[in-house]
Amino acid sequence: LSFDGLGPVRIGMSRQALEAALGSPLSRDDATEDATSCEMVHPLRGDDSLSYMLLDGRLARIDIDNDRTLTLSGIGLDAPEAAVMAAYPGRLTVTPHAYTGPEGKYLTLLSRDGSRGMRFETSDARVTRFYAGTEYAIQLIEGCQ
Repeated sequence: LSFDGLGPVRIGMSRQALEAALGSPLSRDDATEDATSCEMVHPLRGDDSLSYMLLDGRLARIDIDNDRTLTLSGIGLDAPEAAVMAAYPGRLTVTPHAYTGPEGKYLTLLSRDGSRGMRFETSDARVTRFYAGTEYAIQLIEGCQ
């Protein structure tokens, strides 16, 4: 996972391009069934441990929910906070998690131009979720809601 995407999936691509890159049609999550400008989707075939946020029909964020997918620096689920800090020294903004803070944290990494980023959610000093996308999309703490 990088600021730009994951494998052939690129931040900014259209829904149709995302379906082509994944080789599968997409299914909306129930929580966003009525959404018009934002929707969370999964591939109908293939890896359902990845979810994709579309904003106004364009891919804005990729969420990881498996222990196989890593960042370019080798960070994945269950990584210690210390490993995230060591992988991105001086580049992370640390804030309390909205629901589990102050123990739970958001470790947010932005691209040099600030337009894209990656956020690691932690609990008990370990990564519990992570995602990458536009600076705006990674700030949404409950997906599209």
